[in-house]
Amino acid sequence: MKKFYLLIFFIFQILWVSAQSAAITPTIQPDFFSPDEQIEITYDVTGNALSGLSDAYLWLWLPDNTSASIPSNVNPANTNATATNPAKFTKVENGGQVFFKISITLTDFTSQPKESITKVGILLKGNDWSDGQTTDFVFDITSGYALKVVSPIGNFKFYNAGATVKFDASASESSEFTLYHDDVVVTSVNAVTQFDYSFSVVADGAAHELYLEATNGTTTKSFKHAYVVDPQSEISPIPSGLKNGANYKDATSLTLVLTAPNKSNVYVLG
Repeated sequence: MKKFYLLIFFIFQILWVSAQSAAITPTIQPDFFSPDEQIEITYDVTGNALSGLSDAYLWLWLPDNTSASIPSNVNPANTNATATNPAKFTKVENGGQVFFKISITLTDFTSQPKESITKVGILLKGNDWSDGQTTDFVFDITSGYALKVVSPIGNFKFYNAGATVKFDASASESSEFTLYHDDVVVTSVNAVTQFDYSFSVVADGAAHELYLEATNGTTTKSFKHAYVVDPQSEISPIPSGLKNGANYKDATSLTLVLTAPNKSNVYVLG
């Protein structure tokens, strides 16, 4: 059994430990579209319990138009097959991978005018809620110049030494893309709509920021992704007399002991 201890010199501490499994994020093509244009939504459920579903359905809502009643939002889905059939995914299995795919036009699917569709929420679910579902995924409808970043996901992540951060981004118009690392230019490309680049992380134990900027000459869009490389944990015995939790030494210091048998690193934010 592993135990970690940390001596922190603060008057007040807020301790936070998070463990979260990766969410299944759908892929939507094309990258930029209008509500009256057909799109394809794909969920890669390989290795997830949802891959065992024989039938899966799209549950959709309009966060900016809460009065809209989506015809296919019926649960369980098989209680009204006529209504839910347009929301039924096609299951595709290829080389050990499992996908659910569906093609829709938002104006037809929601029975709403394009002007009222500005933000869309979706998830994949089984016939009944008890059969399982993905987490909510909400996206904005493109209006004017826009930047879409497929990866990296999120604004912060821990990486292992030697890892790379893959950038996969696109713009709705021909653009100049510039990638910065801590305000230093890493690379820049011009007159393209797609940006692909793999950045090797700096393993010095410090927090760093990657900043992607795209401009069409008049408008600029940006995306930030900070990271820290996981350090090698120092293994040493716990000082005698300590117990699990916060051990206050005096008014300005404490030692934190956390039992974490399956973790190699633990971070405390204060």
